Amino acid sequence: PFWGWTRDGARFRPGASKALPRAVDAIGRLSRRAEERGVTLLLEPLTSLETSSVVTLEDLLAVLDGVASKALMAMLDTGHINVTARQLGRDPIDYLQEHVDRLGPRLQHIHLDDNLGDLDAHLVPGEGDFDFVAAYGVLKRAGFAGWLSAELMMFGANPVPPAPLALLQRTRAHTLQAWEAAVG
Repeated sequence: PFWGWTRDGARFRPGASKALPRAVDAIGRLSRRAEERGVTLLLEPLTSLETSSVVTLEDLLAVLDGVASKALMAMLDTGHINVTARQLGRDPIDYLQEHVDRLGPRLQHIHLDDNLGDLDAHLVPGEGDFDFVAAYGVLKRAGFAGWLSAELMMFGANPVPPAPLALLQRTRAHTLQAWEAAVG
């Protein structure tokens, strides 16, 4: 179930939720099964337009800490960071830095996609306003050694990419250039 976000001046704040304890319970059961099978699960916070259970860093930490399983790790999405940070009145790179600092080695995977901070548009990195050079600097300084993967064009004018290979090639080129430019 979704809970409503309320406006607090120019910022938005999540309301009270009964969904988070349910998420801890359900994900805890899945994590125990994953432990038995030697599988790692990745939990990705979404945007408030997609869920009401795990949206913010605090939500993510509440589930990770509540489940307390070595089989449950974190995945982030650059588009979700951009949207949620702006809803909270935060700078997206500062918000990413806080995630990286507080998650530490539990951060295993990052989806790369871009947007304009208003909705999760899944644009090719560099087509929106997320600062990938600064983001990669955060990751380099933290010694991030997890996975990066593209998650592109699920919404907007091209819900089914007309040329997925071209989108992936542009993502790869942008990622290599931005990673090289990032200060570690």
